[in-house]
Amino acid sequence: MRKIIAIGECALDVLFRNDCPWLSVPGASILNAAASLGKHGRDISFVGEAAADHVGDTVVDFLTRNNVGTHSIDRFTDGVTPVTLIFTDDHDCERHRVRYERYSTQSFGVVWPRIDADDVIVFGGLYALEERVHSRLFDIVKYAHERKAVIVYAPDMGVNPAVNLTHVKPAILENLEMADIVVTSDSDLRTIFGEGGGRKSYNRDISFYCFNHINIDFEDATVTFYNRKKAESAAIMCSNEVRKVWFAGAVAGVVDALFKDEILKEQVADMEPEMMKKIVEHAASWGSKAVESTDRLVP
Repeated sequence: MRKIIAIGECALDVLFRNDCPWLSVPGASILNAAASLGKHGRDISFVGEAAADHVGDTVVDFLTRNNVGTHSIDRFTDGVTPVTLIFTDDHDCERHRVRYERYSTQSFGVVWPRIDADDVIVFGGLYALEERVHSRLFDIVKYAHERKAVIVYAPDMGVNPAVNLTHVKPAILENLEMADIVVTSDSDLRTIFGEGGGRKSYNRDISFYCFNHINIDFEDATVTFYNRKKAESAAIMCSNEVRKVWFAGAVAGVVDALFKDEILKEQVADMEPEMMKKIVEHAASWGSKAVESTDRLVP
């Protein structure tokens, strides 16, 4: 039976409105995508790290409540689970953020999950680029590639001036090369390649590494699936303050579509337009459902 393995960061976001804390939620797009898929009944496990502290317990319990396997989460003892304080205005638009973290001195000492042909691996975020993590995480991704799993990569970098692109770009390109499907936002493309979106971006920046590219353009309100044959688009509606939630829901939707429509590795390699359309519409639907849900997950 096919299964999903999500690889990403365990973290907690604390939201402040006008400097007053009002909400704490598990952060990171891959983690929230995994929770949506587990809640939806997919067979999924999460690979990552969380300290043996109260914040780590909160994040791991969140995954467990949403039917995500956690046996491959390393509960390290010589550090703390990351917490990000996000300060917003009256309209929930982010003003700035402060992050606190202290990881273990050991690097990504996780238990490897079993990976079989046509399983789906979804990974990404800045976590997948960290020097401490990348080589060991990438070993799992390479193994999944050898096992003929379907690999979905979501860079999820956004506009992040703190990122040293020269330092992390080799890791990004390695991840792209392993991927069967890449899911980006326009801001990801601008951060990584200097320009965002469109067929031109696919031809110039993505197609050399990966044939299938799904890009979410929040400004133009479209999500588009590009490959060498054609492009298929769907319209979206998403306000600025919930884009991260929408993106996580859309990534989960892409993965779920591979199961719902029984799309296997060999079909992904030569995706037909009808299949592309189904995936992009499902991604748009799940993104919308995530932002409409009270718990920010797809019901």
